[in-house]
Amino acid sequence: MAAMLVRAFHYPAALDDHFVDDGNSIFEEAINRIGDAGVTLGCNPPLNDRYCPEQRIARDQMATFLTRALGLSPSTPPPRPHPVVSVTPREEWGARSPQTDRMVAHTVSRLTVHHAGTQSGITGPGQFRGWQSWHMSGQGWPDIAYHVLIGVDGTVYEGRDPAFRGDTGTTYDTTGHFLVVVEGNFEVEEPTAAQLESLKAVLAWAAEHYGVAPSTISGHGDHAATSCPGRNLEGLIHSSELERAVHRLVDNGGVELIWP
Repeated sequence: MAAMLVRAFHYPAALDDHFVDDGNSIFEEAINRIGDAGVTLGCNPPLNDRYCPEQRIARDQMATFLTRALGLSPSTPPPRPHPVVSVTPREEWGARSPQTDRMVAHTVSRLTVHHAGTQSGITGPGQFRGWQSWHMSGQGWPDIAYHVLIGVDGTVYEGRDPAFRGDTGTTYDTTGHFLVVVEGNFEVEEPTAAQLESLKAVLAWAAEHYGVAPSTISGHGDHAATSCPGRNLEGLIHSSELERAVHRLVDNGGVELIWP
């Protein structure tokens, strides 16, 4: 590689001996010439006193050598398109009107994940209507407890207005919590790939929209005595895998969530 670059670019004789491990190479002079030219910087940073002449050169390394040899400015990769998630409005899943006069306004300061915990065999809107009926008629709450609902197929549904505090059947204060519920019982089953992608996207959007750090992502069980959101989802939270995925989405330009 060194010899080919020297022949191609006619680098002059070297002024310095750059590396300690190329003395036995018949290409030592060529190696020093590309060292003088700044094409190679060495193979053992930060000291960089070795060239590793017997080491194979990967394509990404060769791209770097050629960029330096040709005096090219590194190109900026095109921006990645923002993931776009459409939120299914309340009227499409048949939600009842909320009792807004009984709701409590709050400011979102953290992101909290729940799961359904049980499955009746009904999924999607039929399930959500049952939840809302129980929450409002059975529990006396002013609306469905959660701000966002994620179905088995990954579809994202509009829940309670996030400007208002959610509700819980346990003892923790939900003030400041952006509540996302994922349909399923993750004590006994795994969330679907589509659900996980939607969960990451929703949390990334919320982190940016509300100025909340992804490090605030937690499960219901972190705030109350409950198995929610189930061990198979809780594990992704406690390992920080979910947080890291959300960070990547935010760092790559964020997520566009299309609300009704």
